[in-house]
Amino acid sequence: MDSLRTRRDPVVTATVVLVHGAFHGGWCWEPVVRALDRRGVPAVAVTLPYSCWQDDVRALRDAVRSVRGTVLLVGHSLGGAIVCAVGDEPAVARLGFVSALVVDPDETVRDRLARRGVAEHLRDGADPAVRAAMSAGDDGNVRIAPGAAGSLFYSDCRPEEVARAVSRLRPISASSLTGRPTAAPWRDKPASYLFCTEDRAVPMDVQEAYAEGLRGHRDRLDASHSPFWSRPSDVAGVLERWAAETAETAETAAAE
Repeated sequence: MDSLRTRRDPVVTATVVLVHGAFHGGWCWEPVVRALDRRGVPAVAVTLPYSCWQDDVRALRDAVRSVRGTVLLVGHSLGGAIVCAVGDEPAVARLGFVSALVVDPDETVRDRLARRGVAEHLRDGADPAVRAAMSAGDDGNVRIAPGAAGSLFYSDCRPEEVARAVSRLRPISASSLTGRPTAAPWRDKPASYLFCTEDRAVPMDVQEAYAEGLRGHRDRLDASHSPFWSRPSDVAGVLERWAAETAETAETAAAE
C-alpha cells in the first residue's frame, strides 16, 4: 500500500552539470556531487582548461553534449559567464547561478552594475579586495594570493578545509578571466539564482544586480562565496529542487 511505503519513490530529474569559478577546478564541486548522488540526482563537475576563453567554451560544450537527456547547467562566480555562453545548447533546459556573473553579450559587467545602481567601488563585479589579491605572472596567467583567497572565498570553512581548498587553486588565463558570451540564453530559458548572503568576494548588491531579469527561483544561503565547500548538503538540496523542476518543465514542453 502507498501509505506503508518506506522507500522514497524515484524522481524524474535532470542531470546537473556544474561549472567552477576562477582559480578553481571541478574538484570544488565534489562534495555537492556526492550529496546529489545520495539524493539520486545525476551530476557532472566539469574542469575548464583555463587556457583561453575559447578553449573553456569548447570544453563545456563537449561536456554538455556528452550528457544524455535534459541538463540543468549551473555556474559559480566567473563560471556564470561561461554558463551564459553555453546555455544555448538544446539539451540545457535551465540555467543556474551560484553567486555568479550574469551578463548580456552587448554589455560589460561595469555597464550592467552601473545601470542597476551598484556602488562605484563594486562595479568591477567583486569586492575590490579580490582584484587587489590578483596578479599577472610572467607567463601572462593571473593568480590570486593564497592568504587573501582563504579569507575571501572560504570565510565560513574550518581552517583545515580552507587550507585544502587553497592548495588546489590554480592560475587562469587573462582570456578566460575576461571572456564574454555571445548569447543570452538566460533571457529565453528558466534561470535560477542562489544568493550567498555572507559572500566576501561578491557582495549581495552585486549578486542582486546580476540576478535581475532571471525567470526562475531565487534561493538564499547564509554562506560564504564557496557554499559547495562549506554547506554542500544545503547546496545539493537547492539543486535537487531545480533539477526536478527542470525535468518536469522539459517533459511538459515535449508533450505539447
